Amino acid sequence: MWYLMITGHIQSGTMNDCDGVSCMFDFTSGLDFQVHSGNDAGVSQHAYKSQQTNRRVVWNFPFELTYRSFGINGWPKLCLQFTRRNFMGLDVKCGYGVTHVPTQPGTHTRYVHVFAPISSNFIADLLGKCRGK
Repeated sequence: MWYLMITGHIQSGTMNDCDGVSCMFDFTSGLDFQVHSGNDAGVSQHAYKSQQTNRRVVWNFPFELTYRSFGINGWPKLCLQFTRRNFMGLDVKCGYGVTHVPTQPGTHTRYVHVFAPISSNFIADLLGKCRGK
């Protein structure tokens, strides 16, 4: 049995069309990995763009997690989901991203590409905006 300790923080992001963005993280892994301590999911505050940060959204959201494992099958991934508030005050999804946890010990910087969902057609987009989704 061995242990994998993951510590880090979600620092900032460039969200072109969104402001007031919250970041949700979730570590997912295979059956060989079990959470020993720490939280494998969390939600940050809603952060807004600033002129001092070159229009970047800054969260500085820390996380710490320890896995217990007997093998390397199903190596952990960090899944990110970004939401913003619409005009009705509801959280609306505005992006997704995923990256694997580094396999080498040490300090690492990961840049995650964010994919934004789009409606399948104009009618679905219009209905979604009218319903606040």
